[in-house]
Amino acid sequence: MLAPLAGIEGKYEIVAKIREGGMGAIYRVRHRLLDEIRVVKTLKAQHDGDEELRARFTREAKAAIRLRHPNVVQIFDFGVDESGSGLIVMEFIRGVDLQRLIETQAPPSLPLALELARQSLRALGFLHRHGYVHRDVSPDNLMLTLDVDEQPLVKLIDLGIAKRVDSQQNLTVSGSFLGKFRYASPEHFGASGGTVDARSDLYTFGLVLYELITGVYPIESESTSQLIAAHLFQEPIPFSVSDPEGRIPPAVRDMLSRALAKKPDDRWQSADEWQRAIRGIQRQNEEIDDDVLSHEARGLIDASPAPNQQVQPPAGSTQRRLDRNFGRETTPLPQHLVVAPAPATPPVPIPQAPIEGSVPEPSNATPAPPPTPAPARNPTPPSTPVADAAGPSLAEAIERHLEESRRRAADGRYTAALESLQEAQALAPDDAALREQLGQAILQLHRDIRAHEKARQVDEVRTRIAELLDAERLEEAEAALDRAVARAGAAEPFATERHRLEELRAERVEALVTEAGRAFDTERFSTAASFLEQVLEVDPDNRWVRKQLARARQKAEEAEQQLRQAEAERLHELEQYDRELEAGAFDLAARRLERYAERFGDDAAAPLRERFDARRATTTRELLRSAQEAGEQQDFIKARLLAEHARDLSPNDTAVFHFSLLLDEAVSQEHPNSQPLNVDGEPPNLLLAVGQIEKLRVDGEPLRAWRAVQQAIGTFGEIETLIELRRNLAERILDDAHSDEAEAAG
Repeated sequence: MLAPLAGIEGKYEIVAKIREGGMGAIYRVRHRLLDEIRVVKTLKAQHDGDEELRARFTREAKAAIRLRHPNVVQIFDFGVDESGSGLIVMEFIRGVDLQRLIETQAPPSLPLALELARQSLRALGFLHRHGYVHRDVSPDNLMLTLDVDEQPLVKLIDLGIAKRVDSQQNLTVSGSFLGKFRYASPEHFGASGGTVDARSDLYTFGLVLYELITGVYPIESESTSQLIAAHLFQEPIPFSVSDPEGRIPPAVRDMLSRALAKKPDDRWQSADEWQRAIRGIQRQNEEIDDDVLSHEARGLIDASPAPNQQVQPPAGSTQRRLDRNFGRETTPLPQHLVVAPAPATPPVPIPQAPIEGSVPEPSNATPAPPPTPAPARNPTPPSTPVADAAGPSLAEAIERHLEESRRRAADGRYTAALESLQEAQALAPDDAALREQLGQAILQLHRDIRAHEKARQVDEVRTRIAELLDAERLEEAEAALDRAVARAGAAEPFATERHRLEELRAERVEALVTEAGRAFDTERFSTAASFLEQVLEVDPDNRWVRKQLARARQKAEEAEQQLRQAEAERLHELEQYDRELEAGAFDLAARRLERYAERFGDDAAAPLRERFDARRATTTRELLRSAQEAGEQQDFIKARLLAEHARDLSPNDTAVFHFSLLLDEAVSQEHPNSQPLNVDGEPPNLLLAVGQIEKLRVDGEPLRAWRAVQQAIGTFGEIETLIELRRNLAERILDDAHSDEAEAAG
């Protein structure tokens, strides 16, 4: 059973068997030099002729090694020999898989379940974006653990049947099914053409999440055939059955129902889309504190310890040889007992790379490092001569490791230096003082590594903040700065960035206030208010700016009221203008048009002038046509009246002018002896003539009054009084004529 481990038994020590499955076994092991617990997954030797299983096993390792993500298990090593034996070395995760939570625990709280779902979708989305479909999403492939900040963390731990979407290799034998019937999609059984894509993973994860939240598996069946049919045709168990108390809100119910749709096009189309929907639900419940989730997750993990089946190290292992060399070999322990000796010094894990832009909290295992970079200190060699406790050759080997550690630390290669110290410790004889000194040197180097790493991370964050400040993204820079200070627990490393942020904020405030002042000067009060509002975003406690903002808003409101009043007046003027133009009152319309231009500008009056000119031209043509018709009927008086009216409207119209000349000749034949008045003063009988004309007009004889005016003009000339009388009489005669025509038409 342990044959596949022969290739690594010199580097790893077997601690326990976790479980054994169809392809092989899974072991918990300890890295001898790093003193770190890891997991080894093996491929059984009896499958050495099964090319499909070997290909699947190889594909899992290759996929996982390429796919590095916080929510995907990390792979450290991988190998397959000619006989078909293979193994994968991966990180050890202290936690509990979702299958155990479903089977042994009450459903987690809804906030924790949503957080687990969001992180699981992050892992699936990462796979999908890189062209992989998992095809075996199930609760035993997802583990709940805690990250370095003791916050809930989900890990996708098995990629055994992940397949690239564009892969042409067929890795399933005819008639076989990869995955689990219980957690499968309709496409696994031939629905939608049998195409298993990313949306199939979302369906199977929907099954997991439904069961995790409600504690009820969403498909009812009593046999495999019924289960397959239910996946293809049966709707999930209604929430009225699985959640009779109504604990699950409608938004979450709708989310799960969409995930479990039978047709892929009706589901969530991507893990990222589903994850954004979950974030929206989480944002509506901001009262859930991270510490609450952390406490609940820790309780679930502690209440569900993973089963451990302990085993002995294989015969002839490096551990056995070391025990024999130092006289510590004992009678092999029974199979069920732990045989791995506890390390002499407590393991101190090497700090893992944090999320970009963050500064991790110092570990509780060691004192907090200083906020500024500290130079690595070489471990102090043990004061007791190594040769006293070990032979000369062993002492030389230990000293070589110590020297190598000093050299690597001096070059800044701290991890390599730590490996050298741990190698020296592994070779050290059973001398408590020497091992204690080596352990202290390792511990000190851990502190130096942590201090160096923290200083590096501080530099990275400072660089990022500097980039934001260079781009004048002050709000983002301030948020990043606050997070960095909170993470580091000290503000001193970021004093320069804080000072520069304040300077840029002051410059922005000054520029915005200047622009607001210019807007005030040009009476652009709304613009001034906008600039002042931006100032308050940068400097919310500025009382002077608040006062000026109130003033700007008041001025803007007054200006808006004036604009509304002016607009109302403008619309009234347009309405009156249209009414006068329609009635043919061109004199009134012309005067109103001039007032409109003076108040609202020539550009605003230009369309009105075009309408005025067009209407006047049309009326002139109509009057001229009517005058010509009257002239053809020998009604020279009416023709002359119409022509005079047309000439008053369009004095420069050539056609009207020529027609008026013809009419003048016809009218002059009626008064051959009339001569124009050619004296400085008015003759005494002019007043008498005007009185006679007025009497005829008042007596209701406009045509006789008009003839009298024409005779007076022929006698006395173009006197303004006579011209005005003639215009008034002409308008009255035309109005009477239009009235007669309307009555005749009626």
